[in-house]
Amino acid sequence: MPDTTPVLTPRLADVLHGIANGHTNKAIGDDLNLSPLTVKTHLYHLYKALGVADRAHAVATACRTGLLDPASVRPGGPRVDARKDTP
Repeated sequence: MPDTTPVLTPRLADVLHGIANGHTNKAIGDDLNLSPLTVKTHLYHLYKALGVADRAHAVATACRTGLLDPASVRPGGPRVDARKDTP
């Protein structure tokens, strides 16, 4: 059986971590040096890659498929770039 886990770009993974931690498009954009409109565009591509229609479903699907480690989700936690190694 072939692996059906979607492949995300590093930027889409960053946006996914932002929404998993409950951050707004503006907060995600501030962290990634993007406009909120660009974040919205990345969300569109993320939803399409995951086959979902909203933030909650994206996070649930990412956790289920192994794209997102539930232990890395810290709702309301510090806003971080998902590609950086953090303590």
